[in-house]
Amino acid sequence: MNKIKYLGVYIIPLLGLLTFNVTGIYAFFGLFFLFVLVPLLELVFSPNNYNFTQTEQDQAQHDLFYDRVLFLLVPLHIWVVYSFLTAVFKSFTCCFRSGGLCFYDGYHFRCGWY
Repeated sequence: MNKIKYLGVYIIPLLGLLTFNVTGIYAFFGLFFLFVLVPLLELVFSPNNYNFTQTEQDQAQHDLFYDRVLFLLVPLHIWVVYSFLTAVFKSFTCCFRSGGLCFYDGYHFRCGWY
């Protein structure tokens, strides 16, 4: 169980991906989770002040599990940034296309080409 808690580092990037890929009320689940559920869980459960002993630190330095957790986190963060940028790009392109079409229609309507 001690190693499994380190997989919790993946929660925030996965919530970011969920937020970028869903619509409606589900898009706010990440904010609800981080700003409502996590503080409530911190109030309910007492903090754990346990740190590794020196022998446990030596064992953890040679364990590949922690390295794999970090190495897999980097591509996940790159994917989150990519998803964010594509979502922003889609929004900008929709705004520019609709603005361009409105300008085109308005210009031609003013000139009497319709």
